[in-house]
Amino acid sequence: MIKYSALLILVFAATAFAAGDMDFAKSKCVSVDGPNLVTVEGLDQIRLVGIQPPGEESKYYDKAVGYLKDKLLGDTVRIEVDPDLPKTTTGQIRAVVYYDKDGKWINVGIELIEKGYAKVAIVPGSYFDTKVYLSYEKEARVDKRGLWKDWQEEHGTIDLEKEFGELEH
Repeated sequence: MIKYSALLILVFAATAFAAGDMDFAKSKCVSVDGPNLVTVEGLDQIRLVGIQPPGEESKYYDKAVGYLKDKLLGDTVRIEVDPDLPKTTTGQIRAVVYYDKDGKWINVGIELIEKGYAKVAIVPGSYFDTKVYLSYEKEARVDKRGLWKDWQEEHGTIDLEKEFGELEH
C-alpha cells in the first residue's frame, strides 16, 4: 500500500511537471473530511500543512469544515506537497492546498488562520516557513477573529510582541 501511494504521488507530480507546473499538482477536490483534511482525485487524503484546527467541540470546527467545502469541494485545487515531510505518521499527504479565486491561487490554510478558524501548527523539519502563517495568526488575534475572540474572553489579553515579535507578510 505504501509503495502504491508513493507511486501515485510520483505519477501525480510527473503529470504536473509535464504540464509545465513544476511546483504544483492540480486535481479535483472530491471530499472535505475535516477542518484540515481533504481528498482529491488520484491521491490519498491530504492534511493541510501549517494549521491546527479547533477540536470537534469548538463551534469553529464546523465553520472551518464549511469554509473548506465552500472553497474547495468539487473544484480543481493546486497541491504543493511538503518535500521534506511528504507524509504524516498516519499516511496522509502533507501539503498546502490552493483554490482559484478570479485567476489567483489562494492558500486555503492561511485563510483559515486569517479568519480565526485555525491556529498555526509548527512542525519541525517542514519545508514551509511558518513566519508567514504566524503573521496571519497575529492579525487574527489582534482583531479577535474567530476562536481568538473566545480565547481572549476566557484567558485575557495576549502580549503579541512577546509571543510573536516582528512579523510581516
